[in-house]
Amino acid sequence: MSLQHADIVRDTEAAVAAGGVPLDATLRMLRRLPLDAFGETLLDMPDPALPALSGLLPAMASAETQQAFTGAAGRTLLPESLAFVRALMAVWQRLGTRPLAEAKILDYGCGYGRLLRLLLHAADPGQLFGCDPWDRAIDLCRQDRIPVDLQVTPYLPERLPYPAGSFDLVYAFSVFTHTSRRATRQALAAIRAATAPGGLLVATIRPVVYWNVHAGLTPEDRQQLETAHATDGFAFRPHKRPPVDGDITYGDTSMTVAALADLAPGWRVMHEEILPESPFQRIVSLQATEGSG
Repeated sequence: MSLQHADIVRDTEAAVAAGGVPLDATLRMLRRLPLDAFGETLLDMPDPALPALSGLLPAMASAETQQAFTGAAGRTLLPESLAFVRALMAVWQRLGTRPLAEAKILDYGCGYGRLLRLLLHAADPGQLFGCDPWDRAIDLCRQDRIPVDLQVTPYLPERLPYPAGSFDLVYAFSVFTHTSRRATRQALAAIRAATAPGGLLVATIRPVVYWNVHAGLTPEDRQQLETAHATDGFAFRPHKRPPVDGDITYGDTSMTVAALADLAPGWRVMHEEILPESPFQRIVSLQATEGSG
């Protein structure tokens, strides 16, 4: 972090320590930082050198939690997180219907709140929402005091716990890289119902080359999954988990953009790109069509 950016953090700490500065105002002060410096600041919470900010900002998840959810942690993981958030902001700048700070934003499959923390650079907490089907993930977000609306949702959702048309922007990072065909279809329909017409969904999917680096596959398994991807546009390797309503909803998944579109009535594919910092995450942006949901 540069000296200029460190001065912004110190000035904000002094203002909070002096009293009377609520969280929204604190975040507005910290938004003078670029996104990467903002992310570094949150990454270090709680910071003994910044006791006032540490008492107000969310604590960072432990390295063990980060590793368990993502396979990486700390400053090793941060560049990928920053890259996705920047891509999300760029999509919104091209296709969004209002300033991002005024949009209602949902993190679908928020995990321990890795990306929700960074979205505080773009929007006040009252504009942000997070949901996840694993209650432990939501518990972790609450324990770390992530200051947004947090909800547990079903693994096979019929609806989400929000009014119809609530959101302008939904993102799902590394969610549909793990869901069964049925879980993917139901989630896309439930997200559509909760998204306003013209709103956006920015999700990631895996290309077929993912199976070349997936550990533990036999050559026969790899061939079967690559064939399924080539034939159906969708390949799924379930994990050893109890079924939900007869369906093992979680595992490893690859799919084509065309397959995603087929599973997503009420959505129109608008844009796709590979995330260089995570080459097995293809970003696909979809827009909610009028009269659907």
